[in-house]
Amino acid sequence: EQAQQHLLETFASQLSLALQRAQLADEAQSARVQVEAERLRNALLSSVSHDLRTPLATIAGASSMLAEQPEALTSELRRELAESIYEESDRLNRLVSNLLDITRLESGTVKLKREWQPIEEVIGVVLHRFEKKRASHPIQTQVPPDLPLVPIDGLLIQQALFNLLDNAMKYS
Repeated sequence: EQAQQHLLETFASQLSLALQRAQLADEAQSARVQVEAERLRNALLSSVSHDLRTPLATIAGASSMLAEQPEALTSELRRELAESIYEESDRLNRLVSNLLDITRLESGTVKLKREWQPIEEVIGVVLHRFEKKRASHPIQTQVPPDLPLVPIDGLLIQQALFNLLDNAMKYS
């Protein structure tokens, strides 16, 4: 009986140690995940601040030229500066919208609105948004004509495709 009690105490002690090790391993994994999440967040903030500064610098430069020296500018240059301001403010708006979307996705407040729809229509909407840029950056698509409808959140897929194409055009 004493041997069995000793055996049970030993077993309980070993079980307690195993549980403590498992808990410590979980805490260590959680700490690693937090460190990695913080590293990714810092990298994202660094990238975003750079991406935000670029259009802001263009907008500030173009608008200051228009405001300070309008008489010294040709009508063509004024039009180009105004167009540059418009395009960069649109780009800035997209960047901010993307940041808000990322925040909503992380927090779980974005709910997918999946609907059955033809993928070629989603692609067509995105290509239409690139109508002006397509002259300097031709885009080829190959969509099989017999594709079935797909259950997607069309707006989110459009935004993802738009971001991919926009980046491809910027960096190619």
